[in-house]
Amino acid sequence: RTRARTRERAERAIDKILNTVASRLGLDHGSVLPAVYAMPAMARYLSDRDFKFADHRERDRLLYWYVQSAMWGRYAGPTETVLAQDLQAITAPGGDPIERLIANLRQQRGDLRVQPGDFRSWSRGARFYPILYMLTRIDGARDWGTGERLDRHALGKHTDLEIHHIFPKQVLYDAGYARAEVNAIANFTFLSLETNRSISATHPREYLPRLMARHPGAVESHWIPVDPDLWESTRYPDFLERRRTMLADATNALLDRLLHGDQPE
Repeated sequence: RTRARTRERAERAIDKILNTVASRLGLDHGSVLPAVYAMPAMARYLSDRDFKFADHRERDRLLYWYVQSAMWGRYAGPTETVLAQDLQAITAPGGDPIERLIANLRQQRGDLRVQPGDFRSWSRGARFYPILYMLTRIDGARDWGTGERLDRHALGKHTDLEIHHIFPKQVLYDAGYARAEVNAIANFTFLSLETNRSISATHPREYLPRLMARHPGAVESHWIPVDPDLWESTRYPDFLERRRTMLADATNALLDRLLHGDQPE
């Protein structure tokens, strides 16, 4: 009976954590859900507090720790050792357990600020792929075809976003770029299926001005450099560098809001 009760409490805590991560961070399906091994620690934190956060600041600070754990691979190594350290931070008497969790991260990582080079990875398997999705979901990105916000409420419960290559793959392959360059995280954004397919393989120098005129601010809401010179295939590396800087700035700003309780509901 005790084991069944413990399992029931664990399931309840995990369920609330998953719902919180989905609704608050927009990480709402398995392919964009990072750092799953951090969730037992979060579940223990919540279970010890009768499955309730004291307020939105406590909730968002724990989510700050979760996102940081995902970005820096907190649970990518020896999981049992790391989990034991974090459980100790949660259960130790007195003080601020979330601050102790963050201190564990700083001890492992040092600087927790995101740098442009952190977005230099490529493919859907990269750690910063879910971060780009998270930004799209909760930081005001709008669909280029409709102008609608791409948060889950505007999309509907069962509507997925599609990866859009800002510079289409064929355009880049024809220009001689390698696969890793073509599939750079900084060349990805997320759009509705209809908008993505309407753009297809059109060159950005052709479709971006048209979409910017149709829905002012929508393209810019995806942290896209709007210097037309950077939309040429020959300037693709410069485009990537500029966008990485913009994505890093947006990520740091979001993390700061989570940490200080300033992220809008």
